[in-house]
Amino acid sequence: FANTASPATTVTFDQSGSYVLRLTATNGNASTAADLTVEAALPLPDVSILNPPAPVTLANAADVLRLTASATSNGAPDAPVVAWTQLSGPGNVIFANAAEPDTKAAFSAPGTYVLRCTATTSGGSASADATVSVATPAEITFREGVGGYSHAATFIRADSRSWNSGARDQILVGKLIGGNPLRAVFSFPLTGIPAGVTVNHVTLDLWTDAGAGTGTVGALELRKLSGTPVEGTGTGTNSADGAGTGATWLRRTDSLAWTSAGGDFETTVLSTVPGFPATATNVRKTFPSTSSLVSAFQDASGSGQPLNLMVISPGSESGEGSLFTRISSDDSPLTGQRPLLTVGWAAGAAPAVDPGNAPSAINGQPADLTGSAPGATALQWSLVSGPGSATFANPALAATTVTFDQAGTYVLQLAAANANAEVSRTLTVDVSANPGIFSDWQSLTWPGVSDPEIIGPGKDPDGDGLVNLLEWALHLDPAGNDRFDPELVLAGGSIEFRYTRRKIAPGEATFVVQWSDTLGDDWSDAGVVVYAPVSLDETSESVRVSLPKGPNGRRFVRVEVRSHD
Repeated sequence: FANTASPATTVTFDQSGSYVLRLTATNGNASTAADLTVEAALPLPDVSILNPPAPVTLANAADVLRLTASATSNGAPDAPVVAWTQLSGPGNVIFANAAEPDTKAAFSAPGTYVLRCTATTSGGSASADATVSVATPAEITFREGVGGYSHAATFIRADSRSWNSGARDQILVGKLIGGNPLRAVFSFPLTGIPAGVTVNHVTLDLWTDAGAGTGTVGALELRKLSGTPVEGTGTGTNSADGAGTGATWLRRTDSLAWTSAGGDFETTVLSTVPGFPATATNVRKTFPSTSSLVSAFQDASGSGQPLNLMVISPGSESGEGSLFTRISSDDSPLTGQRPLLTVGWAAGAAPAVDPGNAPSAINGQPADLTGSAPGATALQWSLVSGPGSATFANPALAATTVTFDQAGTYVLQLAAANANAEVSRTLTVDVSANPGIFSDWQSLTWPGVSDPEIIGPGKDPDGDGLVNLLEWALHLDPAGNDRFDPELVLAGGSIEFRYTRRKIAPGEATFVVQWSDTLGDDWSDAGVVVYAPVSLDETSESVRVSLPKGPNGRRFVRVEVRSHD
């Protein structure tokens, strides 16, 4: 009891169960008492999910999500037992270890999943849930007249430079006879996108109109406009109709001229629609999402400006005759054929991790890793499994190199994290044997043979007087009776010694050229100069060595190979 003399106090029990408490009151003359039965239970454990800290979206169903939870007994005498389970979702969730608070989850299909972490003690069970959306970004669409939205869409023409066509129900793109281009102009105000989301795709859909165009138009290119155009009220029938109300070949508003007649569009092509017969009517044409288009959207959204775009057809503009398509404008009577801008994002987006393609790897040689992880604030390459070790040039970079120390199959992992989540994907790399490494050369030369009397460095199974180490180092045939055949040339006061050897991996062996006048114990490398090797092919090189000429008219030369094992 906190205070047994107070009628109002607190009581703490050291075990669960049923207790009877008694309160006694006295006044000096008499006393009275009342009993209270209390059922004391152990507290429930505390459990919370730390990662992901909030609903998260994975970019790809192949991404593996790291899950971490905190669980405490909250006063119970036993440690909590943790269990991860799947509550809902369109596919299956595979937990690396469902009994560990720090584990990973893989998802079999796109969609939204609810995961639960439950902690259990003798006091009972408590749980926490996490919502994971897999490859299901949210979207918003922008279309004239839908939900009260309005945007600018018109075209400008070089043949009638002062005409405004803002109220016309068609947009013409291409070229009229006489070399007069027709170009579409759009301006989309950007509203309704939640703050803090990561936009990951932007598309623009246009529909050819019911009225046919002429010829076959070349590819349509989507470009970014510098400056916001005004649509205007003209129908494009004469210069007086809608004069001074909006965009023309010469002006982007009633008062502001283009810097260059025909529209101030940037050189970068944001997206492309392939060329098509302009006679095709009521056909949807989609400018697909690209990184350039997403970047243009992000620039506009970040600066609080509309997304200003132009559609041109350079191939049509340089072609012969009239080549143009008719596109339904924002004034089309058919709402479903008006221009449609679609923007998608991921709420609580995890990094979009991608380990790239498996490199062609050779043992002992750096292999290029071409991973990427947009949206990541931290990256880490690691080795999951393999017959040997993997050394990364910089494991914190998505694009780096890795060097393996044995041939075989390896599994690497690229993990990427941001404030929303940590995700990872694996990459399987098959590493080929490197004949420039002695142990690999042994396995390539004698597949499946491990007898040291045959494959040992000091053995000579072909009996040609050259042991295996020399056969390997000098690029000879260990199964044939061949010989080392260097070249000696007198060059003034020196001797030039030339020989061919294998390109060996760094650290495998050292080549030492020495001379002697007696073939006794007087071998020396004094005065020996070794020049840079000259490559002969992928596996062999030629070496030129200069050494002093002997005083008695003769000199013996040898190559010593020293293994570093």
